[in-house]
Amino acid sequence: MIKKIYGFLLLTALVLSSCSNKPSQMDSPYTPTTINLPPQELLSYKKTSFTITKATAQKLKTHYLKMHFKPWQEPLVADMSWLESMVLKSPGYGENLKPNSKELMEKLVLNADFKSLSSLEKDGVMVFSSDLRLLPSTKPRYLNPSLAGEGYPFDYLQNSYLYAYTPVKISHQSLDGAWVFVKTSFVSGFVKSKNIAKIHPKTIQKLRQSKNFITPKKDYIPLYDKNGDFLEYARVGMVLAVDDKSPKNGDFYEILAFKKDLDGYAKLVKSKVKKADFVVFGESFSSDDVLLIANELLGEKYGWGGMGGNRDCSMFLRDVFGSFGVFLERNSKAQIYQKDYENKSHFYSLSDFDDKAKMEFILANATPFGTLLALDGHIVLYIGKDKSGRMMILHDIWGLKSHKNGREGRALVGGVSITPLDFGKDIKDVLPKDTIIRKIHSMRNIF
Repeated sequence: MIKKIYGFLLLTALVLSSCSNKPSQMDSPYTPTTINLPPQELLSYKKTSFTITKATAQKLKTHYLKMHFKPWQEPLVADMSWLESMVLKSPGYGENLKPNSKELMEKLVLNADFKSLSSLEKDGVMVFSSDLRLLPSTKPRYLNPSLAGEGYPFDYLQNSYLYAYTPVKISHQSLDGAWVFVKTSFVSGFVKSKNIAKIHPKTIQKLRQSKNFITPKKDYIPLYDKNGDFLEYARVGMVLAVDDKSPKNGDFYEILAFKKDLDGYAKLVKSKVKKADFVVFGESFSSDDVLLIANELLGEKYGWGGMGGNRDCSMFLRDVFGSFGVFLERNSKAQIYQKDYENKSHFYSLSDFDDKAKMEFILANATPFGTLLALDGHIVLYIGKDKSGRMMILHDIWGLKSHKNGREGRALVGGVSITPLDFGKDIKDVLPKDTIIRKIHSMRNIF
């Protein structure tokens, strides 16, 4: 799965900036194109376009939890055979924007010990949120910072970001023991050993038998144990088990969290959280629900592969829809072709349409806050029309490709933003072929 994700990212390196495109070079004299965004206010789009029945919401919950706990239930495959030859052939550039040496890559590949892949196969859980790396190192691998779109923040060793309490399968350790290779139901890679713990079967059983789960309404809700010691932050997209003995009445839930004991195992601890900050997982799902959660993330800075704990385009949508039991894959290409929880496809190809025909088709067939639109390397959420009648989208985007004085640059956005569907049309230095609507090739209704 990692191979497919990484290969896809490389293939789309020259397309629209977001999940797979990159900013203008840091050391270039070229000034990025400035843009004016429309009003960044989602609540003005509040007009219910869909509501899912409680029965369907329960089916979504069941499917999501099955995928969530999958690493503890069945074997997972990770193929890393492609990585060694690629990084040795093209070591890329480091944090000083100078070429990485082949020796550095050889050292990192040796420490990765891929010949031991799947040698442990132990159940584990993240006790702290963590970057997920393709090699056991925080050292970056940029392709070429001297070219537009080939530098920071697009580190091609950053594969994703895992939240605390994510179930994982422990594949093996790096040779130095500082890193652990883990597999999840949606992505795989290295996390720092200190951020992960093994987990006992009885602890897994207790979690899986939990009757109630909750998910945050907003980001960065601090979690504390009974002694008041900080545990972690609850993030939008996390699914947390409620202790079965938690009082049903009152203003608080008691959730099941983790600490790592001296033997390296996950120890269950309780954390008290305000009910007002969470929603009951699997209780409801409507366009209004999606709007309210997405609104909490509006303006969040862009994070390639979850870098810095931020989100990229596909992680943003995965977390928003995951809050209501809709399981989305990790990258934009997989998300647009993905079937629903009943294995049904709601995919439409728009590649043969011109700009006008695309917009007409989307207007007639898309559901505000319930339809995804895909470009090569990027994915967006259709949210309907603004007050002026212009079709609008919500997405986590780095920027659009721009051209000035014969040089390529970027019209930078750098975060979760509301933009027109034809974004780029009115921006100086952005060519028609680089606008959002021109690049859109596919549409998928969530239902």
